[in-house]
Amino acid sequence: MQSIETQSGQTLDDVVYQIYGDNPHMLAELTAANPHTLNLGVHLPSGVHINLPEIKPTTKTQTIINLWD
Repeated sequence: MQSIETQSGQTLDDVVYQIYGDNPHMLAELTAANPHTLNLGVHLPSGVHINLPEIKPTTKTQTIINLWD
């Protein structure tokens, strides 16, 4: 698992956007991987070690309907 250290004033939302882009589900994953950050407040101090969980690939199923079925 990769990790980073925060900069002063950074939020977990900032980390999610910086690392994972616009992926709203990763905030829950990041929080679960870093419970030590929950008591630090919204704006994190510098030097907090943040574990970066891997993005789990999702599979989408698509139903194809043929007109002759």
